[in-house]
Amino acid sequence: MKTKLQPMILVCTALFLVSCSRDASALSSGEIAATALAADLRETEQVNQAKDQANQATEQAIQATQAALEQPTDIPIPVVATQPTEEVSSFADMGLNHWAYQGRKWAIDQGYATACSVEGGDPTQVYACPDKPMQIWELIESGVRFYHDTQSFRPPEATGRTFDDPDFHGHEGEAWAEDASRQNILPDWFLTNYPNPHYIGPFRTATRCDGHVFVRVLLYKKLEFPNWDLLAERQFSDYYKASRLCNQAAEANLEEGIFDPGPASLLEPERELDWGYWSVLLYQADSVRTKNSDPAN
Repeated sequence: MKTKLQPMILVCTALFLVSCSRDASALSSGEIAATALAADLRETEQVNQAKDQANQATEQAIQATQAALEQPTDIPIPVVATQPTEEVSSFADMGLNHWAYQGRKWAIDQGYATACSVEGGDPTQVYACPDKPMQIWELIESGVRFYHDTQSFRPPEATGRTFDDPDFHGHEGEAWAEDASRQNILPDWFLTNYPNPHYIGPFRTATRCDGHVFVRVLLYKKLEFPNWDLLAERQFSDYYKASRLCNQAAEANLEEGIFDPGPASLLEPERELDWGYWSVLLYQADSVRTKNSDPAN
């Protein structure tokens, strides 16, 4: 009996061992799969942590930059270089290339002359009216302003007893003319067309001859020509049209660089004196005045 059971025991033992071996093999595979899954989970978690750290670093950088911008700094802000703007004329009716532009602008800026009003013109623009003829009283006022060389000067109120022009009494130019008389810049030979010094014809149109004579008076208070004979060399093509006094004044101005008659050498003494021509005369006369006032000269 015992002999019969031993083979069976051996068989059962073998079968059990085989079964156990299979189970052991199955468990080993499961453990390997679980280990791999856990590794994947840990890797994913590490990636997420890295992303969170990067986001935190970015946020901190943004906050630091914002804080720095809010703090005062001595570092100069870079300035973007721009192209220089093209110079434009100060006047709506005069371009930069106009022959009288520089003189007209200077006279207005200095207060020796004023801009003009143009009927129907643009109220936002400034007009120079260089071709507008001057009346005698306007010439006197502008010259007196130049003579006193200050924008703040205002003449005393007119007395009404200096001139014989009844229409001039109470006019705005009368006070300027009376001051010119007080300053001895309105002598009897100033206005060549009017020998009577007490009747100046304030509302007649001034001539270029008037302008040249007045410039000499403003600069020297009197007409002195030490080289009178030399000046009578008739430097102008239209000399015969001008009085001796007008020619001497114009030629003296020419010598000092106040007057440029151009290639035609025309004085045009009887031509109307306009604001452009007069402004240029004053502008150039100012250079002479500055030179004469320099102690080095």
